[in-house]
Amino acid sequence: MSVRTNQYILVGVRIPYEKGGDQYEKFEPFIDTGYDAEPKHHDGLAVVFDGMSGGYILIGYINYRSGLDENLDGPIRIQAVDDTVKEMLAGLINVNFPWLNVTADQVDPWFVTHYH
Repeated sequence: MSVRTNQYILVGVRIPYEKGGDQYEKFEPFIDTGYDAEPKHHDGLAVVFDGMSGGYILIGYINYRSGLDENLDGPIRIQAVDDTVKEMLAGLINVNFPWLNVTADQVDPWFVTHYH
């Protein structure tokens, strides 16, 4: 099995894999695989799902994504996330994944090198 990578900058939340790993079928329409030309958003959200090692589930909006097996060209400015955006994203997450009970103060920018 070969390992492929993408780098992401996403505004959203990091959920422990244990809190949602058994809900894959509910996340599946939102999962960005990294193989398409553009990041996949469904109902305004995307999911980066670490099914390979079970380390995390990131849910939110993908601001930047590298090409497959490429790095993001930097520097990339990561702007502060205002409260309106945090509230909107928390609301979208709770509508689609109500068992997570996300609050706006949990929404942050995230950078990850994702292996799949």
